[in-house]
Amino acid sequence: MSDIHHKNILSIKQYSELTREKVNEISAKSDMVAQQTAQLRAELEMLKQQIQQLQVRLYSGGATSGNNS
Repeated sequence: MSDIHHKNILSIKQYSELTREKVNEISAKSDMVAQQTAQLRAELEMLKQQIQQLQVRLYSGGATSGNNS
């Protein structure tokens, strides 16, 4: 095998290794973003439920009726 072919093969190997590392990094970041997104969606859902409960109390006269029970 000529020296040029050997250098080309080494370059391809190095490029493939670097590409694999970058793909793994991106995959890990993507997983982290997916987890954060799921957590934020759960928090938003909880906030929506809290707002709905407050609206029910408000519209049922709970907050303005003077009745603190």
